[in-house]
Amino acid sequence: MTFGKDKGRELTMNAQMKKILSIVVIVTVVILVTINAVPATKTRNVDTSNMCDEIPVKIVSLNPYIPTNDNYEIAYVLGDKGNIYVLRCIDGKYDVDFWQPEFWDGVEITDLCAGYLMSYVLAIDKNGGIYIWDKEYGPGARTTIESKKEEWNIKRLDSIPKVSDIFAAYNQFVIVTEAGDVYRWHPEECQCPAVDEMERIDVEQPILEIAAIDDELLILDRNHVLWSIENGDSRCLQNDVCDIAQGYNGFVVQTMNGEIYVNHIHLLEEGYDKAVFADKYEASKIVFDGTLSLLSVSGKAAVVCMDGDQLYRWGRKDKREWFGMYGGNEEVYDTPVKINIGKPQYYTLIGKDMIYIDGQGNMFVMIQE
Repeated sequence: MTFGKDKGRELTMNAQMKKILSIVVIVTVVILVTINAVPATKTRNVDTSNMCDEIPVKIVSLNPYIPTNDNYEIAYVLGDKGNIYVLRCIDGKYDVDFWQPEFWDGVEITDLCAGYLMSYVLAIDKNGGIYIWDKEYGPGARTTIESKKEEWNIKRLDSIPKVSDIFAAYNQFVIVTEAGDVYRWHPEECQCPAVDEMERIDVEQPILEIAAIDDELLILDRNHVLWSIENGDSRCLQNDVCDIAQGYNGFVVQTMNGEIYVNHIHLLEEGYDKAVFADKYEASKIVFDGTLSLLSVSGKAAVVCMDGDQLYRWGRKDKREWFGMYGGNEEVYDTPVKINIGKPQYYTLIGKDMIYIDGQGNMFVMIQE
């Protein structure tokens, strides 16, 4: 009889062990699926009531290192009537407010730009006047607009003739005057030399976009030809280029035939086959079907718009934390994932998060968790 009881107990224990093992397997599968799943996102509306009836048309990051879901000022926003606003997140709520209205009273700004490495911002007004200021947000800065309000030093640069276009890359500005002259400028401590002391560049007008790697400047002209300017020399790199975007100290290029080349942006390159772009740069090659229209990149993510309304995102997932410790690989990469937000009029990336403006002029922040 004892033997029968022991046998029954053994069978019960085996059943319990199988049950426990099944639970462990299920939990393990769930964990693995979660780790490798598409990153979860949440979309937050931005309160633009302080803009009255003005519509946002451009967003410029204050600091690409500041996550959008923290209590900081995130970006400058340019309105269609020429006013500058600051986008901020306070206790999880997003809104915009006038930035330095006492200075900009009566001034209508038409464009503004800022480079990744630089702490400076350029802006131009409708009369071709150009302005510069230190945005006061270096890497890891935790400063608020309120505490820095009296420290901004906005300068109008009267030594430069009327300007029609401004561009910013990794560590430099490109200025196009109304006369059609193009100048390259590395700002140092906000000092602005006269234009005859800047490096003059001979390039087809208008310029569509620029990027830079250290001291090499890449310029995309109106004929969709990509040029390299380095040590005073100019040479054609590639024809049939749709767009180029700066991504911290690297760049991303779109070609007319649906190819994207990522150079020296590790968080976007990983996992793709290597190719040589323009017979010079080792890059990761990504191929899309369709017509490329818009591209925005940061050091951690990229979003490409295909056929005018199909958006795809790829880049770094957030770190996964288990029991107080980060588990799995610290860097995980996605293949391009479709984003279903309709057709944005404008969008940009700050870190791994996306800020966009829809067809009705509403602004949203899409946060990747």
